[in-house]
Amino acid sequence: MPGTRNRRDTLLAAALNSFTQRGYDATSVAELATATGMSKAAVSYHFRSKNDLLHAVADPLLDSLDALVDRHPTTPHWPDEVRALLEDYLTTLTNHHQIAAWVDSDKAVLNHPQIGARLHHNTERMCQAITGSTADGTAATARATAALGSLWRPIRTLTPAQLATHRDALLHTAMAGCAPTNTPPNPPARSHPARPAQDRGAHGRY
Repeated sequence: MPGTRNRRDTLLAAALNSFTQRGYDATSVAELATATGMSKAAVSYHFRSKNDLLHAVADPLLDSLDALVDRHPTTPHWPDEVRALLEDYLTTLTNHHQIAAWVDSDKAVLNHPQIGARLHHNTERMCQAITGSTADGTAATARATAALGSLWRPIRTLTPAQLATHRDALLHTAMAGCAPTNTPPNPPARSHPARPAQDRGAHGRY
């Protein structure tokens, strides 16, 4: 029934807003009932527990993150396939902007036995994909983790419009962060004609 669907969507929107503003632990079912004009029984009809409501809000992001890893090569080649993977990752985070920003900042969610573990597993899969063609082990994993972090943090601080405007710069930063150590992450700087020795300072600096 459309009315039932609309009430469920209203609850999800109210839950996400409250989770974002106050945190998951500080949000009660009674408060959500009041905010939506429903009875606690009506809330329970749609979601048997607050934990079920939490999954309903967070799982679409987690499902999308898992799906994007599945549709890319297990060991993407550097740099084109790695960039495609990171582009898809940033697009997914942007498409779920409010949920991603909340998940990344709410300790109760990050420590949740299912949601936190699932997010951690996805991060591990991403790091393994990014570093699969490198041979420097732990150092490569550290770079990959930092590269993913460089995409998550802007989700918390920038608007969707700003993310779109600075998309290329964010991807460039992530690529530079996870580049193999023997691969220059940036294009070589343009060379300039050497100045005569007499134009140099005492220590050979211009």
